[in-house]
Amino acid sequence: MEVPLLPLFALSFSISVFLGLAAADFLSLKDHSTSSPFPTNFLFGTASSSYQIEGAYLSDGKGLNNWDVFTHKPGTVTDGSNGDVADDHYHRYKEDVDLMDYIGVNSYRFSLSWARILPKGRFGKVNRAGIDYYNRLIDTLLSRGIEPFVTISHYDIPQELVDRYDGWLSPKIAFEWQKIQGGKIGLAVHTMWFEPISNSFEDKIAAERAQAFYMNCYPREMREILGEDLPPVPYELEKLKPSIDFIGVNHYTSYFVKDCIHSVCEPGGLGPTRTEGSALTWAHINGMTIGKPTSLEWLFIYPEGLEKIVTYIKERYNNLPIYLTENGVGWKENANMTKEMINDVDRIDYLRAYLDSLTTAIRKGADVRGYFLWSLLDNFEWTDGSSIRFGLHRVDYDTLERTPRMSASWYKNFIALHASGPGTKPRHTQE
Repeated sequence: MEVPLLPLFALSFSISVFLGLAAADFLSLKDHSTSSPFPTNFLFGTASSSYQIEGAYLSDGKGLNNWDVFTHKPGTVTDGSNGDVADDHYHRYKEDVDLMDYIGVNSYRFSLSWARILPKGRFGKVNRAGIDYYNRLIDTLLSRGIEPFVTISHYDIPQELVDRYDGWLSPKIAFEWQKIQGGKIGLAVHTMWFEPISNSFEDKIAAERAQAFYMNCYPREMREILGEDLPPVPYELEKLKPSIDFIGVNHYTSYFVKDCIHSVCEPGGLGPTRTEGSALTWAHINGMTIGKPTSLEWLFIYPEGLEKIVTYIKERYNNLPIYLTENGVGWKENANMTKEMINDVDRIDYLRAYLDSLTTAIRKGADVRGYFLWSLLDNFEWTDGSSIRFGLHRVDYDTLERTPRMSASWYKNFIALHASGPGTKPRHTQE
């Protein structure tokens, strides 16, 4: 999962490697059409990231990364956990690919741990064991008809590059990624949809402004407000402008927006300052809440936001191909609600509603080519640690046993109902 509320145009660079028990009404989309709204060869998958699931944090020559160091500092993670073991996917990847295969996904989005491949970044030797691991994973996926969809960087980088360069704050590290070639390359961006808190002209313009500030690089709206106070586009950023093949959209939630140019906004909150766009954004404004709350303070359920953000991207970026690279919902677990966490009807409701919203965007002409559900497994959720559960499968962190939730069966049946085309995986029969 993406870290919420990221700064402007926070990116995880992705390269798509083209190598080669709910009731029936839970499965159907709103119009109950007999033909699937999803295009032929649509990718139905699950998503993950290396630090959140692999574990084996110093195994087989892997070096330290920034999250290894950060999570070992007291007080940095809510429940005191870390990714040293996580889901132990490094040792259990075959078991996890079996789970994907049973569900019927035809693609899997995962990220590379560069500390596993280049333990000291460019300042050391290549770790052959790390390359061999990813080759084994990819070969196993391909043997099951599952297409690898590889994220080149998902927040973890070798600690050596943090110590030498201060991480992504230095242009030197950006140039390292320019050397990567091959496959189809795109950018995955964390997105939110912003709804005006009222029908006033000022709030509507504020919502447009907030959207532009949040997910566009040096947009017109930003240049108009900040003028000469806005630094010029850095030379390094100009150099990095790629010709991308697709846009990856990570989407979970939406917020209200209130104008702060023509009305008074209380201090605090997100976006009220001039450099942020003078548009207050949050799920609660003026006594109104945008959607049903979840266990995460930043995640509120507002399915129509997905259709709106996909349509926005379609119109702003000339209908470049889009992949929903992350979408899902997490809940806190405690000892008294294990049964409810397995029978996760709330997650099914969320997925069904958001997929309905996605099909609306597709019917309106958005060139959406894939959907990656976050996530196959419960995993290490950054500063929330292991306390938040996003998985189609529950992970017992004492035994590392994977237990399928009801949502795993729901997604399996949804894929069987809607997947089509030459690349469609054979359907498993229900047990």
